[in-house]
Amino acid sequence: MKICNEYATRCPGMPSHPKFRSRVFCLCSHMTTWTSEHNLQDSYSVWYNRASNLSHAVVMDNYWALLGSLALITNKIAKIQKNFVMYTENEFSQVKRALKKELKTIEKACSANVPILADSVRDTEKRFHVIVQRCNTLRL
Repeated sequence: MKICNEYATRCPGMPSHPKFRSRVFCLCSHMTTWTSEHNLQDSYSVWYNRASNLSHAVVMDNYWALLGSLALITNKIAKIQKNFVMYTENEFSQVKRALKKELKTIEKACSANVPILADSVRDTEKRFHVIVQRCNTLRL
């Protein structure tokens, strides 16, 4: 865990060569999820910021970029589950709409470029709908 914190603060956030950008994005996205699961808040914010910044620079046309996007969405779904009581009903529906839109975009990109990830997208969508259903049930 110490190594994760050290690495997050010392390694550069953006790769210099565009060839590696999608792989670094995938790494940052998965590290975001991992640090969130292990409650490493300092490292989490570094990894999340890097993944978010890289997501704008990555084209969703290869395996690594799409896998990284799925990891980021999975992380967002976990955050919704963890903090849903903090959302007003309006905020919650905005977050739901944004995530649905992201999932649809990734689903289209996967079917066009990397069909092998289609099952992962479906699993992520199922997880998303289960979490939304739980949140709606608990809100009642």
